[in-house]
This record gives sequence, structure tokens and C-alpha cells, in this order.
Amino acid sequence: MSWIDLLYAAIVAVLVLASVLPELRNTSWVIRMADIPRLQIMALIVGVALLGLVLPNPPYLLWLIMAGTLVLHGAKILPFTPLGRTEITLAPEAPDQIKVLVSNVLLENEDHGALADLITREDPDIVFLMEIDATWAGAMEPVLKKYPTRVSLPKDNYYGLSFATRLDTVKAEAVYLADDDTPSLLARMTSPCGREFCFVGLHPRPPLPGTDTDERDAQIIYSARFAREENGPVVSAGISTLPLGGAPRSGSNTSVNTLIRGAGAVCLPASMRAAACCAVRLISFT
Repeated sequence: MSWIDLLYAAIVAVLVLASVLPELRNTSWVIRMADIPRLQIMALIVGVALLGLVLPNPPYLLWLIMAGTLVLHGAKILPFTPLGRTEITLAPEAPDQIKVLVSNVLLENEDHGALADLITREDPDIVFLMEIDATWAGAMEPVLKKYPTRVSLPKDNYYGLSFATRLDTVKAEAVYLADDDTPSLLARMTSPCGREFCFVGLHPRPPLPGTDTDERDAQIIYSARFAREENGPVVSAGISTLPLGGAPRSGSNTSVNTLIRGAGAVCLPASMRAAACCAVRLISFT
């Protein structure tokens, strides 16, 4: 075997490890970070496979292994594409319908007016904003002051939050579900027709260099168990950067990004400039 063949095999081994290791129940950031760039890893695998065509000895076994890793990545990505199974049913028009606006404002984004205009135009019953610092909190004050119940916890570490609702609220508070300085929002409210439900707002930390995911996983698991144990509807919303294949397995079969239990929902995407993420959701309790 030539040195070129050995180099090619080593590159394939690295790509295979980056594909397989995230399947382990391990919270090390080195392993969990490989969950994020799945499309990029798939592109690298395809590129490396094509390079094998120029080798003197076609690497059939390595091609077979790479094909298997592509299938693995495809299975992880498919649920988040239009080809995936619909997890949330469309909500019929109903008097008990509420509108929820959730937005990751992107801390560096200075286009405060775009979000303010969106909130004014959509006039949601619940607003949950992430990555709120003091500047963003001040900019949103004029449009959120009309809401009787508000919780604001600005931070300059990308994990500040702001919550506002016009619904009758039993309790709304920012809490720390883990010890990593990333707050979550817990609220108990009443729908227009008098049905009590819970809202959980999450923005857990993604895997970062030097930061393992134990605390992040604990927040998601808590949310899943909370939803499972509640008797009434639970709405959980937030951002988890990207769908992570190695997400916690011990909590529930909840979706990390949006959980609506005991309710139907239709998601209406709303674009925001400067890479901010936003979604408006209509929820009807049935």
C-alpha cells in the first residue's frame, strides 16, 4: 500500500469517526460539536469519495464505508427537511387560538426596528425573545410595554431573554435549570377560553470548544420531563442552534426546537434581516 493510499484511508477514518462518535452518549464538546456540521461532513465525504476515483487501486471497501456514513447523516437530517414526517398538526380556526412570536434577535444585530415592526404587525399574544442585551431590551420597550405581564433578563453573553404576554398569567419567571448562566422562562397562563397551560422558553448553549454539554442537556431533559408530567397543554419554544443528532435520549421524545403538547399548531415563518431568526406560531387548544 502506497503512502497515498494510507493518507486517503486516514482521511476517511477521520470523517467516519466524526460521523459515528456523536452517536455515543458522551457530553464531551469534541464529540458533540461533530453533530452540528452534518451537511458539511457529507459534502467532504462525497468529495473524498470522488478523489478515490483517481487512485491506482480503487478503494471499494472505503467507498462502502463512506456510503454507510452518508446514509447515517441522511437519516439524521431527513426529519428537518420537507421530506420529513409532519410532527405538528395544523390547527383549525378556533376561539381558543393564541399567537406566539419567538425570535432569536442575534446579539450583534442592530436592526431593532425590523423586529419592533414585526411585533406591531403580528400583534402576538406571547412574545419570547432570545439573545437580548440591555440595548435590545431598551429598543423593545416601546412595543412590549403594552403587555401587562413582562419578564426581562438582558445579558451580554448571548443568553439574555425577554418575555411578554397579554394573557392572564398565574406565574412567569426566569429560572436557571442548570448552572451554566443560561436562563430559561417558565410561565403558567390561561388561554382566551379559560384553559390553563404552561410555556417553557429555552435557549440552551450549543457545543462550544472547551464547554461540554452536560448543563445544556439538563435543560432540555428538564423541559421534556416537565411536559410529560403536566396534565394540561405545554408549549415549549426556543432555539438550539441546529438539530443535534446526539441530543439527550433520557427525557422524552420531544423536539428540541418546538414542543406543543395538547395543542395543534401551524408555523408561519417570518423573515428577519441581519440573520435574526424568527417564527410566528398560531396555537389552538383543542
